[in-house]
Amino acid sequence: MARLTLNQVLAYTGGHLYDSGSSLAEQPSLSHPDIVFEDVSTDTRTVARGDLFLALRGTNFDGHSFLAQAIASGATGLVIDETAAQSSLGPGLDLAAAIVVVPDTMKALQDLSSGYRQTLTAPVIAITGSVGKTSTRGMVAACLKPMLQVCQTKANNNNEIGLPKTLLAASPKDQAIVLEMGMRGRGEIELLSQIARPDIALITNIGVAHIERLGSQDEIFRAKAEIIAGLAPGAQVILNGDDSYLFKFAREIAPSYAVSLVFTQKPESFAGLEGLTAFWADQLKLTGQQSTYVLGTWPERPDHPVQSLLPVTLPVPGRHMVSNSLFGLAVVDCLGLDLVTAAAGAAQFENTGNRQRLLTAGPILVMDDSYNASPESMLAALSTLQAISEGRRLVAALGGMLELGEYAAKAHFDVGQAAARHGFSCVLTLGPQADELLAGFESVPTPGTCTRFTDQPDLIQHLLGALQPDDLLLVKGSRGFAMEQVTQAVLDFWSSATAGTGYNPHTDNIQGGSKA
Repeated sequence: MARLTLNQVLAYTGGHLYDSGSSLAEQPSLSHPDIVFEDVSTDTRTVARGDLFLALRGTNFDGHSFLAQAIASGATGLVIDETAAQSSLGPGLDLAAAIVVVPDTMKALQDLSSGYRQTLTAPVIAITGSVGKTSTRGMVAACLKPMLQVCQTKANNNNEIGLPKTLLAASPKDQAIVLEMGMRGRGEIELLSQIARPDIALITNIGVAHIERLGSQDEIFRAKAEIIAGLAPGAQVILNGDDSYLFKFAREIAPSYAVSLVFTQKPESFAGLEGLTAFWADQLKLTGQQSTYVLGTWPERPDHPVQSLLPVTLPVPGRHMVSNSLFGLAVVDCLGLDLVTAAAGAAQFENTGNRQRLLTAGPILVMDDSYNASPESMLAALSTLQAISEGRRLVAALGGMLELGEYAAKAHFDVGQAAARHGFSCVLTLGPQADELLAGFESVPTPGTCTRFTDQPDLIQHLLGALQPDDLLLVKGSRGFAMEQVTQAVLDFWSSATAGTGYNPHTDNIQGGSKA
């Protein structure tokens, strides 16, 4: 947590002390200029004694309405904006708090975190990309945790508010800080990078998420490439070598930065990689419960402790998770730490939220990937299920993908094609682009079936009747389709069916809940 003095708060924000009209000498902040705040909070529900409360304004809330509550909870300082300072602050504040006035409290939050970041000695690792940011961040942290105390982004705190809060949550005792950087438009990642001043910048891929807002994949690349805005010359950059945009970018920035590339398999040639470092997965094997490979590195280094002989075992399936682990190992290498220890950390990785969780629902194995969806993550999930199916029948309940603009029709068609080519026997699709997904599925000769739905309860009812013992089910879709409800319905249904109720989904009325 950020322990800041009043003088630091004033210096970082450029703010000034509030003049209530009474004698300034009466304000405790002036008689005790070195007052120390124990932490910074923007939420009165988390304010503790000795904290600095920063009042943000939002579309549906205004922190200035809770100043008295913050003081009552123990805050000894407030940061407010000029508008609030020019109006009556209300009763209950008296002069117990040091009140700092700034033009804009959002910018003040960012300036505070930027100033505090400069006091931290831990390396900052910043991660962005169209998909895979959160799982990559988790994998980087898993690789580092056996050796370092790690502070990392929690939940979705990866925007102009969340990233500053993550930095302010870091402690001087932390030995590495791993940050996610999200964006919805140009300029946003540049701002975050300038706040965080990363020592290592990492881009997972350039996909089509947010293409509706940005207009083209070229623009998405430019937005993600802004992550280098806050880097010092010679800083480390780690990029996905399988991505054509990022492979080209690596060559462009190599003269200014130390660049590493990760590949999911050994490059056919090392031509064009001069001056770069490469990591890849050799002897890759995927099963329903894990992924294994041997780490390959280039150029060969005689003093390297493992060279290309390091076995890696991940407790999750999928080539994309292998790529995420390679990013983690590359970060460890950039920091000069032990790769063998890092690989042991990767073996302890745990997915967060509804991201490719493997769940057992009676005789059904469910991959719950309902957290979100993009064309890249959809295709990766379908490929992963095929790779780990081991002869099981493949079933998918797929919600739509949002924010794709003019690209939506083609993206859904491609997902339908991929489902058919990967051998899915039963695909249920939901949303306004369900027809395009159905058309893609039917464009490939296959004995499987694809059925479109406009209503989630109807999809659930059909799915529960269609599932068979030993099926492998994928549940995925954009957040707007709430596909986690489909997963929960399957879990609840099979929990009831295996609890001695005698329920048979293929002969009983699925609306009944149990046999009459």
